[in-house]
Amino acid sequence: MSLRFVSRIDAFAGYPWLARQVLDWQRDALDPAADRYEPGDEVFMELDDEEATVLTAALAEQLNRERDTQLTALRDDFRGLLPEGKSTAFTIAEPPGATPEQSAEMAGPAFNALCRALGCDEVAIMPMTRTPILVQQNQHSAAAHRTLEGLGLQPDFDGAMIGARDAIDPLVGALFRIARCDACAPYIVFGMKGPAIAGAFCKYINFHFDSYDERDGDRLLEALANCGFAVPEDGVCQERFSETGAIGGRRLDLSL
Repeated sequence: MSLRFVSRIDAFAGYPWLARQVLDWQRDALDPAADRYEPGDEVFMELDDEEATVLTAALAEQLNRERDTQLTALRDDFRGLLPEGKSTAFTIAEPPGATPEQSAEMAGPAFNALCRALGCDEVAIMPMTRTPILVQQNQHSAAAHRTLEGLGLQPDFDGAMIGARDAIDPLVGALFRIARCDACAPYIVFGMKGPAIAGAFCKYINFHFDSYDERDGDRLLEALANCGFAVPEDGVCQERFSETGAIGGRRLDLSL
């Protein structure tokens, strides 16, 4: 059961609802028109600055150009590979397990069973933006990095991993560990072959599902219940393993 490593544009061609999910997210989160710098804004230009810099018109324009360049580097060109439609249902699903480590370990087999129940034989996994999944060095996720590199994922690769559900199963626990511990890692998303469903790995060891067809959304809810997942009645995604909400091992790398 091997994995294939393909470009982002090839993944979008084979998984149109994954493309729809990524475009919708990028359009909202990476909008260059949002949060523009304006003359008179006070900005800390360096982390160790004692005082904020008051922006001139020229400096505000320079910062906006730099930000536009950064956002462009993160966004995809979908080349028309997008189905019409929008998410009809957003579902939080909690894999079984009493600790984050146990839940991450059990998430792979549970996801495998879910795919089988939905008639999905193949899954594509990729970062939400053009950023490698293995971008951050963090001792708390080092074992997860080794696992993924051992399965063929290169540290500089920002494309998609595609495989049968049995090949995806061993990835899931490691991907959840990265989502949980590596605060600088991109959002990690997936698409299912067949159902009009795409989703994401959350730092709380929850799956986020977007259903793009009402019938598939109904099938998803039934399958989740049959495969050992819990679906919060309030629809809220939150930390299940800590009374304070703190996530052990989560780190931000300010050098990136």
